[in-house]
Amino acid sequence: IDIYAFYGLESLLELSLYSNKIIDIEAEHFSFMENLEILHLTDNFIENINKNSFLKVSKLKKLHLGENILYSLDENIFQNLINLEELNLRKNFISNLRFELDNLIELKSLILFDNNLKFLDKFLLKNLICLTDADFSNNNIKVLEKFPNLEKMEYLELSANEIQKIEKETFLGLKNLRFLILNYNKIYFIENDAFKGLDSLSKLEIDNNYLSEFDRNLFKYLVNLRTLSLTNNALEIIKNDSFFTLRNLRKLSLQNNR
Repeated sequence: IDIYAFYGLESLLELSLYSNKIIDIEAEHFSFMENLEILHLTDNFIENINKNSFLKVSKLKKLHLGENILYSLDENIFQNLINLEELNLRKNFISNLRFELDNLIELKSLILFDNNLKFLDKFLLKNLICLTDADFSNNNIKVLEKFPNLEKMEYLELSANEIQKIEKETFLGLKNLRFLILNYNKIYFIENDAFKGLDSLSKLEIDNNYLSEFDRNLFKYLVNLRTLSLTNNALEIIKNDSFFTLRNLRKLSLQNNR
């Protein structure tokens, strides 16, 4: 794409460029689209994005960069996207979230599944006060740090990572979380109070992990839980009163254990 290909499109609200063969995004490509709200760049061959590419599109609400060949992004690449509500970076090769998200105070949806993330930096997420859903599945995350206070978060997907254990109060800052998905990890141990603060949780899935047992008080905070799935683990013993506090539970799945 020539750098001035979109010159004169000051009124454009949505630009779809998915499923092409774009390799590079230059600073000038979108510099004439001050009213642009939706930008689709999914399914290209993008390897490089100039750090100033999104400087002039501060009204952008949706940015889709999935299914490209991105290994890293400049740390300030999103600094001017103060109105962004949806950021989709799925199916790239990103290993570190070194780009700043501090200015994305309107962000509601963060999609990073199928990358090469090794960990989640809690300080990177701390200013995303409007975030409602995040998908970090199919990465290489081994350790979960305690999540910051994200009071609007409702959906968190962490399946298909390398998580081995969950420490106490990991999700304490996610008091309005309703769906927590932890399938296909390597979880063998969950500390008591790991789910403390999740009073609003409705669905918890921990399928296809390595749990052989859990403390009878593990789920005591999940008073509004409706679905609990522990399928395909290594459970041998379920202690008395393990589910005593789950008075609203509607579905319990324990198949394919020992």
